[in-house]
Amino acid sequence: GLARLGKDIFVVGVPYKAIISDDDYEDETGERRELLASFDFSLAKIIKRGDSVVYEGEMFTIGKQQRENSLDQFYTVELKRA
Repeated sequence: GLARLGKDIFVVGVPYKAIISDDDYEDETGERRELLASFDFSLAKIIKRGDSVVYEGEMFTIGKQQRENSLDQFYTVELKRA
């Protein structure tokens, strides 16, 4: 999936491929938007909360990380605008 659907993203200056999802949803505080990046799960020990990210020329930081008990084959993190 990453080879075919992945986009270039730089985490602390290092290039990686990630699947990017940009979702709108509603919660108790109103309408929200969430930008997620899904990496190969082997990167879970390397990519950490607070790391700087450049995606399509914009600056972000890693926000929420995926729960440890996930069965997902990808490591997914939230991208927050810097």
